Amino acid sequence: MKILPVLNNANQVLTKQPMQKTEQNVPAKTAYALPCAGSFDFQNYFYPPKILAFTGSQKTPLGDEDYAKARKYLEEKTKDKDESSYPISIKAFDSDKLNGFQKGIKVFDGLTVKEIAFMLNKPIILLNRGCNNRCVHCGFNAMPFSNKTLDHMSYEDFKALIDGVKELESRMDNKVQLYSEMGLFLDSDCMEIELKDKDGNVYDCVDCMRLLGDDIEKVTPLFDTSGWSLKSEKHQKRAEKFVDFVLKHKPDELDDINISINPYNRMYANAVKFERQGDIEKAEELKQKYAKRLANAFITFSPLIKNDFSVNILARVIPYDETDTGLDNRAYYLIITRVLGEIQKMLEEDLSGEQKYVQTQEELNGLMAYYDGLFEEFQPRNLFPWGRAQSLFNHDIELVEERMKDFKQVCAFMPHYASNLINPNGSLVLSRMDVSAKTDLDFNFENKGRPVKPFATELDEVQKPLGPKRDGIIDFDGFDGFDGGF
Repeated sequence: MKILPVLNNANQVLTKQPMQKTEQNVPAKTAYALPCAGSFDFQNYFYPPKILAFTGSQKTPLGDEDYAKARKYLEEKTKDKDESSYPISIKAFDSDKLNGFQKGIKVFDGLTVKEIAFMLNKPIILLNRGCNNRCVHCGFNAMPFSNKTLDHMSYEDFKALIDGVKELESRMDNKVQLYSEMGLFLDSDCMEIELKDKDGNVYDCVDCMRLLGDDIEKVTPLFDTSGWSLKSEKHQKRAEKFVDFVLKHKPDELDDINISINPYNRMYANAVKFERQGDIEKAEELKQKYAKRLANAFITFSPLIKNDFSVNILARVIPYDETDTGLDNRAYYLIITRVLGEIQKMLEEDLSGEQKYVQTQEELNGLMAYYDGLFEEFQPRNLFPWGRAQSLFNHDIELVEERMKDFKQVCAFMPHYASNLINPNGSLVLSRMDVSAKTDLDFNFENKGRPVKPFATELDEVQKPLGPKRDGIIDFDGFDGFDGGF
């Protein structure tokens, strides 16, 4: 068995130790330890080992008798239950005694039921690893897609996982629920998500949601985006396809969607750079394009708002006295003022023309009242200095330490932030936003073992100290014109 290195300091994040061999000379499974809330060590960016622990079960070859034993256990465990109470979370069962039901399901080859249940505990299925926005505050240091790593899960592997879950639950008479919620993205924008099959067919985020069937109600959040280029007909159609998909479900059965608004989008960040260089015309052009991009997103999703579906703002900022980059809370409020103005202008143009989104002045006024209220009530959260955002702060140690104390308090009250991240190659990474660690658990994907992007929050990365203070803002190489992103 491959054993990952054990951190031998007081701030270990993942402990992985082989247990002693059993009498049958079969190695017992590994013990996993996941960081939980505790005192925060600023220097190392770790949580000490006050942990949520998981110990895997003994792994032996499965035979027909294992299936029979698992069947008998399930029947005895559920014989007195009311049928209306199903499905019941797998946490209510002894998953070792369910071992055998997974026999012959290819995607679960080599895994015990306990391991499968652990991997599917609030999983985030990373359909894509990468993002073309390259926002300068990204905690995950998301970078553009690359041919050097497996950045897109294959459609066959995603389908095999979903079909495998459904098959396993079916074998357990749909009385056992393997997971209650899941995510489909982390370091990517939903508008960019694409999977391909062996024939070259492309499947977007909506196509993947359709594959989930009724389990779509477990996806949370449903959709995140920072908008898309007004020049991109493909992305506009993709957004409208998403709206149609949601409206075919009851909106109250689906989770919210988020639109990211912040001064750290590469387009706006470069606008500030040009502004500081004295090129006011270019800066203004970029700021307007960014505002129009966001306004278009809000208007495209307006049919959801009219059907009582929540469209939310996703935003974090740095207070202006903690950064000298010009990318701060004051810039955020300037952005939303522009966005509201562009929404008003676009809706008025629609009313006098195509009437795709509003048919009456009263309807237009109602939407603007909604947006005014949304922007007025929403207060952006403070940005934490982790990942790429570290370079944006004035490196006054007291300010950074204070922000990290805030971060500790957030995590202390949210232990469910311990997430299971499933890479495009099927490998499991354990994560708590600011820290993540690899494991040797993998689903049996066709792409199993292929290299994937490392997370910026993995142990080797988070142990690095804050970099030197930079003058101005991050300047990405390869800035490709005014539109940015996709």
